[in-house]
Amino acid sequence: MTLDEQYQQTIEDQRNYLLAVQSDFNKKCDAAKAKAEEKSKQIPETDKPAKEQVLKEQKVELETALKTLKEEIDHSTRQTMKKLEEIVRQKEQQVLGDLENQLANL
Repeated sequence: MTLDEQYQQTIEDQRNYLLAVQSDFNKKCDAAKAKAEEKSKQIPETDKPAKEQVLKEQKVELETALKTLKEEIDHSTRQTMKKLEEIVRQKEQQVLGDLENQLANL
């Protein structure tokens, strides 16, 4: 695989990973919403403190999911940037080597 192909593959891998992370995040949010709705249905309308507690629990679940999402994106982006920087460095070395060879042949 050429360096250009490696570069494009790294970007595509990151894109696919981010889509999977987003899908997982959406599932967690949907599950938190469904769980809160189910709990809320079992609470009488007059019990406002209990309904508020359900919403607080849902908020904690959503904040946890968001924190996890941000951490995964941050970590993955850093790793991807390192890979891309290494590929660019190799490409630059390759170009410099080619230029040195051309100069030597003049």
